[in-house]
Amino acid sequence: MHTITFTCEIITPMFLAGADGSTPELRPPSIKGALRYWWRAIHGDMSISDLRKAETEIFGGGGEEARRSRTSLSIKSLQRITKDKLPEKRIDAPSPTEDNPDRTIRADLFRYLAYGAHDREYIDSGSTFDLTFRFTNLVSIDDDILMPLKVLSFFGGLGAKSRNGYGCFRILSCSDKSVDLSITPIDICKEKFRGSICSYTTFSANSKLFMTSHEQRDWVGAFERVGTAFIKGRRSMENAHQFAKRAFISTPINQSNVEWHRERHAKQYFIGVTKGDSGKYSGWIMFLPYQHHHSGVKNEYCTATSLMNEKLKTYLQEVL
Repeated sequence: MHTITFTCEIITPMFLAGADGSTPELRPPSIKGALRYWWRAIHGDMSISDLRKAETEIFGGGGEEARRSRTSLSIKSLQRITKDKLPEKRIDAPSPTEDNPDRTIRADLFRYLAYGAHDREYIDSGSTFDLTFRFTNLVSIDDDILMPLKVLSFFGGLGAKSRNGYGCFRILSCSDKSVDLSITPIDICKEKFRGSICSYTTFSANSKLFMTSHEQRDWVGAFERVGTAFIKGRRSMENAHQFAKRAFISTPINQSNVEWHRERHAKQYFIGVTKGDSGKYSGWIMFLPYQHHHSGVKNEYCTATSLMNEKLKTYLQEVL
């Protein structure tokens, strides 16, 4: 068995509960599950059968072909748990109507994107943790550990509301000095934005990456810019109380009378905040489309997501 340790820093508040379901705690199963998710996302060019086989060999699996994982991980953390109020930032979000196309509403950005978790304790930004992997010779450090960990840290985050920019972290150092940590979000996307859209979330040739135009001095500033872009972009797609387009961006929408609008579907947009070596922060929104599960809506789905992407370009740079 080989051992490698990554030291990481939490960038945005992390709503991640421990075994009791309420006390914030970083636990190996949460991180391993997230790594599996992003490992699948960056291997969308594989067939489903090959994907399942390779994933089971690396991370383990159950069923008739059950096998132990070739990797195990442990965590040592220096986490600061707090219930401090999230930063406050009121924004004027579009809420047009037929009679008043310029109508807006006031929204609290940070609470809006943390809705459902905003009143919970969380692991504060600036906390650190050591993530130690133990693995066999059959596991590739670069492909099976570093790449999914990098993608997770850039775009995924850990815990509740991770697709909304919470739970972001960065890799500070690695115990193996030969491991190249210099790869950037753009480097990853240039390599992985290929292939066709799958029935699940993956990188593909239809994926897109948007970023803030300038670095910010703290995570709050970067979060504010990408969060504002997402909220304003989504809400400006159609008039208030109409959901035909917005439902393709995120659901459930409980106010809608359309049955599938009230179902939970995985959001294709991932908000993230990263911190560079200079100590400055950047914000990202990554679009990872998948084949919509409801038949007969392909054209509407493409129209809605294309419109959302055009809206995002009015607030952010489209870099890929």
